[in-house]
Amino acid sequence: MPGAAKRIRYTIEWAALAAAFRIVPSLPRWVLLGLAPWLGTLAFYVHGDGRRTAFANLAAAFPGRFDEVELERIVRACYRSWARTYLDQFWTRRITAGNYTGYTVYEILDPRGLEKARQTGAIWMMPHYGNFEWAANNIAFLGFHYTAIAQDFKNERLTEIFRRNREFHGHQIIPQEKAMLKLLRVLRRGGNAAFLPDLTVRPGQAATIIKVFGLKTSVTVLGAFLVKRTRVPVITGLCFPCPGGTYLVKGLPLMEFPPETTAREIAQACWDAVEPFIAAHPEHWLWMYKHFRFRPSDENEAARYPLYARRSRAFDKLEVAVESGAREADLAGDPS
Repeated sequence: MPGAAKRIRYTIEWAALAAAFRIVPSLPRWVLLGLAPWLGTLAFYVHGDGRRTAFANLAAAFPGRFDEVELERIVRACYRSWARTYLDQFWTRRITAGNYTGYTVYEILDPRGLEKARQTGAIWMMPHYGNFEWAANNIAFLGFHYTAIAQDFKNERLTEIFRRNREFHGHQIIPQEKAMLKLLRVLRRGGNAAFLPDLTVRPGQAATIIKVFGLKTSVTVLGAFLVKRTRVPVITGLCFPCPGGTYLVKGLPLMEFPPETTAREIAQACWDAVEPFIAAHPEHWLWMYKHFRFRPSDENEAARYPLYARRSRAFDKLEVAVESGAREADLAGDPS
């Protein structure tokens, strides 16, 4: 049971989110687009911990590439981009089959991906970049509906609001309990599942280690393992904010993997597909999040990590398991 101070904070969070859920879709587009940069700039100044994390992440990911002035420009732009993403995830309920082409441009680099997904279903991978929520919601207008796992909030009432918003266009959000079995059934029926390839998790049975900008991090392995179990293709992409309030959704080439590919290799390949685009335009990734929480065991490698990163026995154990291939055997015996 949370203490009194936390209950008050949770109530304020819920009230603010509930208000956004109701009010934002009623706003004219020009009002929302004018409001987002101001909210982002305000967040840049008041969110001290997130701002410091963003500076540290950028310095670790791109050592020597940016000076202090450029780092500040990127982090400020990042906050503005995410303010727009936050507001637009609710405004997307204004998008319909009749008007979506006025707000979203689709650049599909490999049309085979959509054709294959219609035939067999697919796993869709999109990182925390640009307005991934907008792109995920609006693929409904291309004829696809997905099932995805909800990441519960500590403030439980927030989870329900986000679920309702994400299901508005016909998608399905499921709880984490027995999620793999549920997603297996969806995919075997020819359905679609969605994952975030940069979703970091605690080192454990449902995790693997990949390199993100050359830094080891612990990410979910569930999407990659489902690829191995079902042999469905993977479609990756990114959603770029554009001037005037529109978005460019770039669908990357279809990815299919031979049976001998490991889950870790699949997870790494899904990230590698999007990393060059993020590196070219870093201002739209979620740099304020602590992506690199764990330092590797090798001290030379560890020297490059942000100051917030710590050693972890669980991460060390996962490193050894991943390198030995034991991770694959563990998951193969536990589809839950």
